[in-house]
Amino acid sequence: MSDEKRNRYLLTNHQNQPLELHLPSGVVVIGPRGEREILEADLAVPQVRVLARTRTISFRAIAPEGTTKPEPQKRGSSQSKSKNPEKEA
Repeated sequence: MSDEKRNRYLLTNHQNQPLELHLPSGVVVIGPRGEREILEADLAVPQVRVLARTRTISFRAIAPEGTTKPEPQKRGSSQSKSKNPEKEA
């Protein structure tokens, strides 16, 4: 698998101070309440696992580069409804 197609994660710092992590991909500094993209291999670092367990940080998967996400459908949108309901009255 190429580097561009690897699983990626968005890491969020829940502290009101910066956080410095020493990861396999390099040293990362995340600002207060900030987010940073990391690779799947970085999640295996004990420092990351302990910080996630104590809820200092959290992470979620994001789509690999080069993939597209489908457009979310708007709630309550219907083709039969008029765009301007005032003109119907």
